[in-house]
Amino acid sequence: MLNKKVLVVVFILLPCLGLTILPIYAIASGYFMPSQEHLLRARDRLPAGNILQIGFSSGSVKCDGEKCDYRQSFDQKQYISTGDPAKVVSIKKGYDGLWSISESRFTFASGLSLLALYMLVFAGLTYSVRGLKSA
Repeated sequence: MLNKKVLVVVFILLPCLGLTILPIYAIASGYFMPSQEHLLRARDRLPAGNILQIGFSSGSVKCDGEKCDYRQSFDQKQYISTGDPAKVVSIKKGYDGLWSISESRFTFASGLSLLALYMLVFAGLTYSVRGLKSA
């Protein structure tokens, strides 16, 4: 049987830390290492103001022996602006070089779901730290 500490660390602490660190990493990487191609396209869609990268995503290349499939390979970034912080622009560059741009709004419902997610993260971090102290 697995030790309680191992279970707490693997199933509670590590996922909660990942959910805490990934948004900070997205903002920091967009600030310190911005993608100029993505940023220029974001400026066309966002109102005047400071632009902040809030997310990123990328697809992977699947290789089977010597043959590789690049169809699922892409680079995507999400941006907001201080002029309209509720407007989120996602800019995706596919492997084939085609750009796609989509816009969405950050609504009250999405804000509540984000708040609920981070309340669970905080509860998970609190539980795991207390569990590791007592075990």
